Amino acid sequence: AAGPKYNYYGWDPAQNHSLQSGLIAMMYGVLWEDKHLYHVGLDSYLITLQSVNEDGVLELEAIRGGSGLFYSGATLHTLLQIREIAKNQGHDLDDLYSETSKIHDAVAFLLDVVENEKLIMKYAKVDKTSNICKTYQKQCFHDNKRDTAFGWVTLYLKNFPEHENSKRIIKFYEELVSSQPINDG
Repeated sequence: AAGPKYNYYGWDPAQNHSLQSGLIAMMYGVLWEDKHLYHVGLDSYLITLQSVNEDGVLELEAIRGGSGLFYSGATLHTLLQIREIAKNQGHDLDDLYSETSKIHDAVAFLLDVVENEKLIMKYAKVDKTSNICKTYQKQCFHDNKRDTAFGWVTLYLKNFPEHENSKRIIKFYEELVSSQPINDG
C-alpha cells in the first residue's frame, strides 16, 4: 500500500489538529454569534469525515505508528464534540450530511482493533510522527492515557444507544468488569 492519499507530511485539512482548530472556531462562533466561524467547524467536520476510508479508518491518524489508535480515538472524540455543538444549536448533522454515518464506520473499526490489534498494523507501519511510541507493532497509550483513545465512548453511547456499535461497547464493558477476556475476534 502506498499509504493514504492525504498529505501526512504537513498539515492536512482532515488531520486532527485541523479538526481541533475547527472545533475551537465553532465554539467561538457559537459564543460570539459568528456564523462564519461556526461553519469553519462544520467544514472541518465534513473534511475529516470524508477522509474516513471504506474500512472505517481515519487514515491520517492510523498511520501514526503505535499512536494510531490513540490519535484515531482522539479525532473521533472531536468529531462527536462538533456534532454535539451543532445539535445544541438545533442542527442535526445526521440529517444535514450523509457523511455523518462514517462516524459509525470509524467506531466499528476502533472496536475491531480492540478485538484484533493487527487490523491497524497495515496503517501503523507507515509510522508517521509517532514520536512517543517506540514501535508501530504495538499500540501504546502515552502514559496509559486510554481516556484519549476512548474518550468518545460516553458521548457515542449517549447519542446512539441502540446502534450495534453501542451494543458492542456495552459487551466489552461487561466482559471487562466480569474479568472475562475479550475475544480475539
